[in-house]
Amino acid sequence: MSPWKPKVPCGNKSCPELVDPKDRFCPKHKKEDFKAFRERAHRPWHSMYQMPQWKELRDRYIAMHPTCESCGGKAEHVHHVKAFRGDIKLFLDITNLMSLCSNCHNKGKAKRVPLKVEQTPAFSPPQSFPFQPAEQDQGG
Repeated sequence: MSPWKPKVPCGNKSCPELVDPKDRFCPKHKKEDFKAFRERAHRPWHSMYQMPQWKELRDRYIAMHPTCESCGGKAEHVHHVKAFRGDIKLFLDITNLMSLCSNCHNKGKAKRVPLKVEQTPAFSPPQSFPFQPAEQDQGG
């Protein structure tokens, strides 16, 4: 076996640079990829995943759907089928969820398609469901 591996193309499809197989991008595009990752991770609605309503809904959904809806393995993640983009009703809508194993979740096998009605069993929502934003003090 050879002690070296041939170089592979940069992960940016328009870049002609070749990189070591352990690297995903050339130095120029590695910085751009990190910046894009940081922007995705810090979207304004990312904090919604810390809400108690979400955590309870997620735990209940995993309990009701213990197998990956993509491959049938053990479910470890709850995925939003339709991107919610900060919409609290869509974020907490049980018909917009699917359970996935880590492998399918990380490989992007989660398809953004609606679930069939028969895949969604009867659901007893938590007492704090749906989420009601705190009343704002109007001053007075």
